[in-house]
Amino acid sequence: MGYKSQNYCFETIEQLHSHVAAQCEPISAGSSVVCTPHDPATVIDVLTTNLNTGVQTLSTFMPQLVNCDYFGVDYIQFLWLLAGLLVASFSARFIADLILGKR
Repeated sequence: MGYKSQNYCFETIEQLHSHVAAQCEPISAGSSVVCTPHDPATVIDVLTTNLNTGVQTLSTFMPQLVNCDYFGVDYIQFLWLLAGLLVASFSARFIADLILGKR
């Protein structure tokens, strides 16, 4: 199981929080915004600085955890299994042809 954000699937909550924190716009509506994921990944700290007054505001943000099927590792393992199956079947056919004298 993984966690989905912006059509990407992340294996861990830490990866999800790092991605979301990296998506913060550095300057928005006259303010500077810096997002930092917590360790352990529970929330994201959002430090907003008003560029006109210099006033800083610290808040936290917790991204919604949307489940998704993380299949990256399983998919690669499946492809290796398929490749091994193809090699084994062609090898068995070659050996059978040798035994039957077709080659």
